[in-house]
Amino acid sequence: MPAFRPLMAAATLIVLGAGPLIAQPAPTDAPPPAGMGVHPMKHAAFAKLTVTGTGQATVQPDMASITLGVSTRAATAAEAMTQNAQQQAKVIETLKAEGIEARDIQTSGLNLSPVMDYSDQGQPPKLTGYGAQNSVTVRVRDLAGLGAMLDRLVASGANEIGGIAFARDDMTEVEDKARSEAVATRAAAPR
Repeated sequence: MPAFRPLMAAATLIVLGAGPLIAQPAPTDAPPPAGMGVHPMKHAAFAKLTVTGTGQATVQPDMASITLGVSTRAATAAEAMTQNAQQQAKVIETLKAEGIEARDIQTSGLNLSPVMDYSDQGQPPKLTGYGAQNSVTVRVRDLAGLGAMLDRLVASGANEIGGIAFARDDMTEVEDKARSEAVATRAAAPR
């Protein structure tokens, strides 16, 4: 055991001498050890700044977007689709006659569904036919003639009209004005 004491004393001195080195924080500006695969950017802190402002700009619309279509019913699915296609073709012809370009007419929906009769209480519903719906979204650039055009579309067979929304074809200038106002409003806000 006496030979073991000097070895224990040496080990204790090494541990006590290394204690202050272990307790020190690692230097923050020191590069990572070579070959460790550590990248300095992964340890950097990034700040994020979010600013909210409100801006508003108004402008007259120069176009309207309208969803319109045709709804038909028939005894069979094929008959309902055929009638619907014929009636929708008349509506498209009217749109083109009104000066609407093909690029401004887009199919937005096509639906075929059974028509059921639920009137017999306690009995299963009965199939009475099929309903077909076909809708298109149209951009109208002549706002002054919009009302008269809608009348002609109804006369040509359009029996579903809705979703009329007014907009500008080019909103870039108006959006830039609103953004500038939002920045100015935020800059003038009390801190």
